[in-house]
Amino acid sequence: CVLTDGSYQCECRNGWIKNPGNSSDCIDVDECFLENAGCAQLCINSEGSYQCDCKVGWTVDPSNTSDCVDINECINNNGGCVDTECYNTEGSYYCVKKCD
Repeated sequence: CVLTDGSYQCECRNGWIKNPGNSSDCIDVDECFLENAGCAQLCINSEGSYQCDCKVGWTVDPSNTSDCVDINECINNNGGCVDTECYNTEGSYYCVKKCD
C-alpha cells in the first residue's frame, strides 16, 4: 500500500494487476498470453514473472535470454553416433554410415 494524503492506495508489484472483482487483491499477469512475452519458442509463466525456454535440440541464447540457439549435438561424443558420421541440423542431428 502507498500512503496518500489522509488515506492509502493499494498497488500491485510488477507482474501483478489489480483483481477486477476485488480491487484490494492482486492477481498474476500471464505474460506468456500476450505475444509469447517476446520469447522465441517457449514461454513459462510463473507468479509475478515468466521465463523463456527452448524446444528440444535448442538452448536459451546466453546473450539474449528470449532467443534460442541450436545445440550442436555432434560436438560431444560424435552425437552418440557409433561407427557413423554425425551431422548437425537445426534442432536435431543424424548419423550417416561412413563409406570405406
